[in-house]
Amino acid sequence: MDAVTFVKRLRWVATASWLGALAAALGLARAGVVPSSPALPFLALAAGSVPIALFWMRAAPTCKACGARMRVSSAFPRIVYRCTRCGAEVHTGIHSDF
Repeated sequence: MDAVTFVKRLRWVATASWLGALAAALGLARAGVVPSSPALPFLALAAGSVPIALFWMRAAPTCKACGARMRVSSAFPRIVYRCTRCGAEVHTGIHSDF
């Protein structure tokens, strides 16, 4: 998977898993299945982080030139990936979230 596709898919997975976990937790609390607590949104976000971690471990951006794994070279203000083997850089054009 190339770096741009990886970043876009990672953001989609993060948004869907966090919002889905939060909606499920709030729905279960409203239905009375889970007791309502001030810590419930934080627990839902922690549970929503599991699919993100699984995606991060299974998928990796690869270099188009040599096929090696790419690492984040610069994350502010735009995300840039650099190949660990040949040094090729991919400027994703996507702003970081922090």
